[in-house]
Amino acid sequence: TKSYGANMPDDSQLYFGSDDDAVIKHTGSHFYMTNGTGNWYIQPKANETAIEIIPDGKVGLRYDNSTKLETKSSGIDVTGNVDITGSLGIPDSEKVVFGSGNDFEIFHDSSNSNNKINFDQDLKFRPNGNEDGLTISPNGAVTLYYDDSKKFETYADGIKAYDDVWLPDNGRIRLGDRPEGGDLNIFHNGSKSYIKDLGTGSLRVCSNDFRIYNADDDELMFRA
Repeated sequence: TKSYGANMPDDSQLYFGSDDDAVIKHTGSHFYMTNGTGNWYIQPKANETAIEIIPDGKVGLRYDNSTKLETKSSGIDVTGNVDITGSLGIPDSEKVVFGSGNDFEIFHDSSNSNNKINFDQDLKFRPNGNEDGLTISPNGAVTLYYDDSKKFETYADGIKAYDDVWLPDNGRIRLGDRPEGGDLNIFHNGSKSYIKDLGTGSLRVCSNDFRIYNADDDELMFRA
């Protein structure tokens, strides 16, 4: 003993329990607390557990006796929010998985140098909780919204627009495979409007009742 308490030499052990169920010791290099029977609970006060340690099983961390983090064979379970100061590092090809059925995955594929998001239901991007901005449907459409109103979507045969399509001056609608800008261009250059046939073959306008009106749509200028 010492004047200020008991001194235990290196590798000396303190035993607890009638069958030496728990042991405390210091080897000279490391400190050990070993529980040989049942679970191990660390309690800041009576009837409140802060840390729960199960032999060959989980370690649980609690807040006010409520479990917040538990280890398991495949990783950890977290109950509640996770506030991170700094970065969250995920190794290549490891995934952040959401949903009880692993419905949503985010990961970096190091073999292809791609960032990937995998999902098996509609993926929605919302600027606020109830307003759709972008929806991606597996094996289906990609849909764009403005103020929760559908404006554009892809479909099996191409694309659909649900309102006006605006192009700035000299912005062109280009049709055809001609490498030098398409076979047919429709555009406005700031002062004049053009339908410009640049490709091979003829330009045909097919109608059973072809009419050309003035800009106010109140005077017939040509009919065929």
